[in-house]
Amino acid sequence: PSAAPSPARGALLYAANCLPCHGEAGLGNGPQAAQLPVAVPAIGLAEIAGQSAPADWYHTVTVGRPERGMPAFPQLSEQERWDVLAYVYLLSLPPERLAQAESLYLEHCAECHSLAAADFSDPARLAGTSGMAVSRTIANGIPGSMPAFGERLTGAEIRLLAAYLRTLAFDRTPAAASPAPTPAEAAVSETPPAEVGPTPVPGTVLISGRVIHAAGLPLPPSLPVTLRIYDATRQVEQRTTPVGPDGAFLFLDVPPMPEGGYLVTVEYAGVSYSSAPAFYDSTLAQFDLPVTLYESTTDFTLLRLRQVHTVMDFSTRGLVQVNEIYLFTNPGQTAVIVETDGSSIPFIRIPPQAGTAVTFQLSPDSAPLYPATNGFAILPGEGLQYGIVAIFSLPYESRLEWDHTFLLPVDSLDIFVPAGVKVRADRLIDRGLNNIQGIEYHLYEADSLAAGEPLALTIRGLPGETPLLNLGEQSSLILGMGALGLVFIVIGVYLFLRDRARQTSDEEESEDALGDDPQAIMDAILALDDQHRAGHLAEQAYQERRRALKKRLRDLL
Repeated sequence: PSAAPSPARGALLYAANCLPCHGEAGLGNGPQAAQLPVAVPAIGLAEIAGQSAPADWYHTVTVGRPERGMPAFPQLSEQERWDVLAYVYLLSLPPERLAQAESLYLEHCAECHSLAAADFSDPARLAGTSGMAVSRTIANGIPGSMPAFGERLTGAEIRLLAAYLRTLAFDRTPAAASPAPTPAEAAVSETPPAEVGPTPVPGTVLISGRVIHAAGLPLPPSLPVTLRIYDATRQVEQRTTPVGPDGAFLFLDVPPMPEGGYLVTVEYAGVSYSSAPAFYDSTLAQFDLPVTLYESTTDFTLLRLRQVHTVMDFSTRGLVQVNEIYLFTNPGQTAVIVETDGSSIPFIRIPPQAGTAVTFQLSPDSAPLYPATNGFAILPGEGLQYGIVAIFSLPYESRLEWDHTFLLPVDSLDIFVPAGVKVRADRLIDRGLNNIQGIEYHLYEADSLAAGEPLALTIRGLPGETPLLNLGEQSSLILGMGALGLVFIVIGVYLFLRDRARQTSDEEESEDALGDDPQAIMDAILALDDQHRAGHLAEQAYQERRRALKKRLRDLL
């Protein structure tokens, strides 16, 4: 910040821009939160605020997090963004806790740092530092310049003191009240003083929002915005309006759709962008549907293949049917337009022996693709993972040479073949046989393949007499989808369980890395609570892990 942030000014900005999703107290329970596909962070909780650095939150407010429904706010000035963050940090430090924190400061810190605290009055001093980092410094001290307080204060007191130090850089002057208009000014005012914005006409719905460019670039003048209105089965109406100078748009007198909903779309740089859908439930008559836009490129080499899973089925004589899922992300800053007519995808190489009988499908857990000129668009964001399944067949008797070189970097490759079939390549690691649903599959893996790195597969042998699947209990699932489809689902479950086991192992290693540091264990408990609130941990796993960490902490203390 170039000047001291003002929580008083920030309170007004928060009410206008943040409250609809984050809620009045910052608990993630605002009136629009239920319409988002992900949980809204409870930024008003001390546990969440203490893990953040203001500079990181400032960046989020500036560019947004579209993958989590968080729009950018380029319409706010730099100072206004810092002002609203100052107010957010005070949400987790209400007056009674603020008074307690000030008492701790006077008792333990004021002897060296005056109450004015020149050390902390610079707004930039702690802007890039999280509350956890400040807490660790207070607990452990600084050799030669500051004593450790880890044995004098409790963990809660240390965290409270760390939160208080941040407020010493705030401008605590109350916001100036707007002067009352003179009779002459009131007479010419076009807006009645009590009117704060449009309200829905009874029996209708109001749709508003703002179109935002993720990079903060200006929007084209009068950019058209389309509202699409749906009943339970189809689109029944659409309306178009231009955006205002600040990107805002408004649709009045929209009909209520008791079993339907609404979607806002914007065409920009060759991509059709859309808002999150809003579903009418008879309790809301007003919806805010922001849309975030990006610049576009057709350079698909900006994408990265995170995982490729290859499953081979030899049950048809003379053929091997291949089912591959490509899981990829767009780690860049622009939307990538993938040009395709549907018969091929430029970054997925299909061997020429497959001919033209190739099918592409979107995997069930993929992030949505956006319609684009001559193809589809991949939006940026590490939190967005896309999945495309390619299905094709290759001639096979007892041997196959396959140049499986990838056009994009691949973080991880898995190849599954039935027992009796062998696969060879320079970079492949033989993981041996794995029993999946009572059937033996041979697993081969490769990691960190560079784009264009040669990967020449040699496939030999034939599967044994073991049937591909036991069709007894599974026949109802196979009906209408084919045996390979079910095999792929079963192997997908295996991959999930394997990755989950690896994650558990990583968590156990992480726990060991905590050592005998009580502060590190307290930080781990806070992080665990954050993950649970965000819905990333099952209740049983959360409770077991928390009990284990608390026991470990009690033993140390």
